[in-house]
Amino acid sequence: MDQSTKLTRLHKFIAQSGLASRRHAEQLITDGRVSVNGEVVTEQGRKIDPEVDIVLVDGERASPEPLRLYRFHKPAGVITTLDDQRGRKSVADFVSDLPVRVFPVGRLDADVVGLLLLTNDGDLAEKLLHPRYGVERTYYAYLEGRGGPEFCQQLVSGVKSTDDPPSTPLKAKRARLLENASRLKWLLGELPKGCFGVEIVVAEGRKHFVKKLCAGAGCPVVRLGRVGFGQFTLDELPRGTVEELPFSADFIKS
Repeated sequence: MDQSTKLTRLHKFIAQSGLASRRHAEQLITDGRVSVNGEVVTEQGRKIDPEVDIVLVDGERASPEPLRLYRFHKPAGVITTLDDQRGRKSVADFVSDLPVRVFPVGRLDADVVGLLLLTNDGDLAEKLLHPRYGVERTYYAYLEGRGGPEFCQQLVSGVKSTDDPPSTPLKAKRARLLENASRLKWLLGELPKGCFGVEIVVAEGRKHFVKKLCAGAGCPVVRLGRVGFGQFTLDELPRGTVEELPFSADFIKS
């Protein structure tokens, strides 16, 4: 076999080992936290032989594991990180018993509840997160104020960002008022006084995107939860529960 066919890019190998997404793996390399056969590597594009070379990330050996995917119903107050230096409750507290090392696919703010995907597959994480794929995220929210069809249309038409300077206009793919009080209550608790419930579907994951979108439309978020990410849904998964999902290579192709 041609030796070149055995080689793989270093950042891809790290992602396949469950230590980071591809994008994060590239940053780890740039930061000098990766070594190959005892030599620190900082250049991107380096290729290695998985059967021969020894790769360490922060001193921990990287080795590919079976690809796994989990869904997690993140409670409020849980930080989306595996290493919180301030000792706050984090995703790490819920995944220590899993048979493989996983990382969160993206993030949810500490006060946001609901669906968080966990995987050790950097390719899948890249497909779900990169803006060019336009993967939809579905949220339920309690918003302050009065909502109607016009408000939902405003979310879809777009609002100016409150960033300074303004970034790209914020738009939802779809939005609708939610009348299913029991479903909202299950996820977000009792409807606060002076608020209304809405479902919002967006196709990007910019920081605080939904919060900025709703604030720009005049109805700030009071409570927020994610119920869908691409083809994956929260369903009735109990709060604080991690559940394995069937893994398929088709996730990458779809």
